[in-house]
Amino acid sequence: MSCDGDTLDCSACHGAGFTGLHECPRKMVNSEIFEGVRSALRAKVYNIWPVSGGSQDQSRAFMQLFDIVSDEVNRVEAEEMKKNRASS
Repeated sequence: MSCDGDTLDCSACHGAGFTGLHECPRKMVNSEIFEGVRSALRAKVYNIWPVSGGSQDQSRAFMQLFDIVSDEVNRVEAEEMKKNRASS
């Protein structure tokens, strides 16, 4: 639910259009929404679509492993970029 930031009496954002997070966003969404976000990310970044012939034909364990490895690769790449910027 959103007020688009145009409602000053909004109890969530008070008209700012956003709120700060004080806990992990994963705690704020259910597993179906989280999996939908993961599916969208897989499609956008890795071209793995949630359709027959794509991620729907893979086991849940494989897709979980794929996500773990992808996250770790992204973390290592981010660390390397940070090191390279610091040494430049």
